Amino acid sequence: PYFIAEIGSNHNGDMDLARKLIDEVVETGADAVKFQSWSKKSLVSKAEFARNTKYADSFRHFGSLEEMVEKYQLTPQQHHEVAAYCRQKGVTFISTPFSKPEVDLLDELGIPFFKIASMDVNNLPLLVEVGAKGKPVMLSTGMATLGEMERALAVLRDAGSGAVSLLHCISIYPPKFEDINLRNIPMLQRIFDVPVV
Repeated sequence: PYFIAEIGSNHNGDMDLARKLIDEVVETGADAVKFQSWSKKSLVSKAEFARNTKYADSFRHFGSLEEMVEKYQLTPQQHHEVAAYCRQKGVTFISTPFSKPEVDLLDELGIPFFKIASMDVNNLPLLVEVGAKGKPVMLSTGMATLGEMERALAVLRDAGSGAVSLLHCISIYPPKFEDINLRNIPMLQRIFDVPVV
C-alpha cells in the first residue's frame, strides 16, 4: 500500500506547524504528505468573500472569510520551503491544485502526480491544465456523478495526462459508517477500467 497523509491546510499558514506536521507524518511511516495549493484569488469568488465578512463563532473563525483564506494559504515561497523540507525528511510532497498557477508551481516542484479534489471534477479548464503536464493523476470522486467522472477521465486523457486513478472518497467529514460504501471501489473499477483506491 501507498500511504498518503493529508495535511491539507491544517498548518493554518504557520510554517513551524507545517514542519511539525511533516515530522509527525514521517514518524507514522507514510509514503507521502499532501497539502492543498490555493490562494485568495483561486479558491473563493469575490461574491462569496462579500457574503462572509463576519462569523459568530470566534473560536474557529477570525475576521472575514477573505482574511482567513489569505492567512491559511501557502505562498509560492512557502510551497518551495515545504517541498524542500519533505525532501530533507525523506517523504514525498504532493498537493492538490485549484488553478493554473498552482498546477504550474506544483509541476515546477516536481510532484510525482496530481491529485484533483472532487469539487473540481467539473472544472474542465483545470483538468486540461493538469492533463497537459503529462503526469499521473488521482481524481477524487466524492462529489461527482458517474457521468462527471467519465467526462473528467476523457478530458484528462485528451489533454495528455499520464495514468489516471480514481480515489473513492466521502465528502462528509467524518463520514458515517453507512455512507462509506466501499463496494463503490470494485464498481468504479468495472465501469472505468482504471485503478480505484
